[in-house]
Amino acid sequence: MNIQHTIPTMDDNGFYMNESRAMLQYLANKYSKDDSLYPKDPKQRAIVDMRLMFDQGTFYHRFMQAYVSLNTKFTRIKSIFTIIFEALIVGRRL
Repeated sequence: MNIQHTIPTMDDNGFYMNESRAMLQYLANKYSKDDSLYPKDPKQRAIVDMRLMFDQGTFYHRFMQAYVSLNTKFTRIKSIFTIIFEALIVGRRL
């Protein structure tokens, strides 16, 4: 059903999808009685699309910057504690 073996996966009468944003757009296009959820007007739709894609461009980029920064700091702290441990417990000189 899903060649990428990921979730979410959707089956709409034999039409399979596995990307959540595309599913939302498809479902709104196919089943919505009006355009209140997914507007037809290009400018209004662009605002909805922008919010749908927020995590891809803005959120993940900033999250990774913070993660890499914290990971670097934790690696340095671990190195310092290793040096202190070896000096105090093992008896190596600094």
